[in-house]
Amino acid sequence: MLKEMNQLLDIVDYYSNYTDVQNDTQELQSKRAPYRRYGLVENILIFKEEAYYKHSEIIDNLYNKKTEYADTIGKNKFRNQILEYIKEKASERTKFTEEDISLIKDNLLSAKKNKYRVFRDILGVKLNDNEINFGPFMVFYWPNYKIQIEEKYPQNNETMWVRSTHSYMIQLFVESRDQEKAIEKAEALFRKFENVLHIMIGNPDNKFYISITDVRITMYDLIYCFNEDTQEISSSQNLKNLRDDITIEDSYFFNESNICLINFVYRNKKNRYQKEIEKAIQWLGQALRERNIEDGFLKALISLEIILQKNKKEMISPSITYQLAETISFILGNTMDERLNIAKEIKGLYSKRSAIVHSGTNSISEKDYVMACMYSRAIIYELICNPKYASRKYEEIEEIIKKEKYSVCDE
Repeated sequence: MLKEMNQLLDIVDYYSNYTDVQNDTQELQSKRAPYRRYGLVENILIFKEEAYYKHSEIIDNLYNKKTEYADTIGKNKFRNQILEYIKEKASERTKFTEEDISLIKDNLLSAKKNKYRVFRDILGVKLNDNEINFGPFMVFYWPNYKIQIEEKYPQNNETMWVRSTHSYMIQLFVESRDQEKAIEKAEALFRKFENVLHIMIGNPDNKFYISITDVRITMYDLIYCFNEDTQEISSSQNLKNLRDDITIEDSYFFNESNICLINFVYRNKKNRYQKEIEKAIQWLGQALRERNIEDGFLKALISLEIILQKNKKEMISPSITYQLAETISFILGNTMDERLNIAKEIKGLYSKRSAIVHSGTNSISEKDYVMACMYSRAIIYELICNPKYASRKYEEIEEIIKKEKYSVCDE
């Protein structure tokens, strides 16, 4: 940290008052040079031109370098604290010492960790009972809990609840040193949960659409259609009713495969390959929620590539397509005919992917989109739930497939 803090001092311009900064900022604006200013009236820091990019990189590295910072302190709060120390040293025209850094580290982690309860609206679901639990989440019927929550948190502002216009809410508990980080952690977990639920549903036709963090679903309320000939009105409120709310107490959500999926996603410890699978789950969740089938098709194939493409830096070539098709067919197929058919379909999907990427064609059918999503979904479930593959590294899975390739497929 000593090196990084002194680097920030080396690239910053310090101004004791507003008058001194005016000429410099006007010059930067006239040149259209990037700059970032911290402070309004006095003790102002400005990072100019290259320093504009460099200071963000240094602070990001400091933040992510120590897990305890990134896991428990909000990024904005961390940055502001760091910049306060920079202001102090810049005004004194001195450098940081090891002793300074030791004090800074202690101060950054001096705030107590608190348990935060975070909840927000969830749309597209319904319950027969008042509540249901999914891993770390609880989905509940808001009208039945509103009084209970208001009584527990008497300091809340009444206007806080006015915005809550929906029937159901979702909550979880997170631990952090400040509210900003609590909300950031909760949002990331809510976003994952949206994707996990869509993978469980496995229906890419948008008949069901569950939204927690995706504000696009509320944008329908802003669209109105008037028929100039008949004077009829069709509003987004009517269109939205074409979607069905899904009963999330259904036993389907709690079958063995779906319990396996949610336990996998919210497991704290994962090996490197399992983290890749988790990324793929999020890409597939996005694919299943896409309204544009070309975008959904590409996201579903990206999900497959994250899991099964050995060298992520290579462009998708015929040889990589062959490798992906072969791997998918061996994982999902049980007979020679099944494997040959799966490999053929995967190659066909990648031929269409290539056409989108290289020639801009948009001739993706709904069948292509559904097939891409279903293959990605099947591979994910197989890799995390089948004891044959679960908890293994990619190299171990590769070795299993290699052995099967040279064995008799049909006894």
